[in-house]
Amino acid sequence: MEEFPAFVKHEGMPSRPVEVRRADKDLRWRVVETLALDREVEYCGVAAEAVCRLRVFGPLPYHPRRDGTFELMAINYKHRAYWWISLPATR
Repeated sequence: MEEFPAFVKHEGMPSRPVEVRRADKDLRWRVVETLALDREVEYCGVAAEAVCRLRVFGPLPYHPRRDGTFELMAINYKHRAYWWISLPATR
């Protein structure tokens, strides 16, 4: 699973993600829907403060010049800086 550092902007009460920005490239996605939000869990065997499964709109994976909607995982690990984003694992 390939992960990339990111910034996640939150708004509202309770706080919800509204935008995801990749930290190492100029790529941004608008959060269309929060599909799942788990706090104080393990993700792939690593302790995480929060794990979000998001439906986002913006540059498509592997086709960044095209915009579209897709699912994105955003993980805030307890012992790592930044949020980390990846595509959901396929079954």
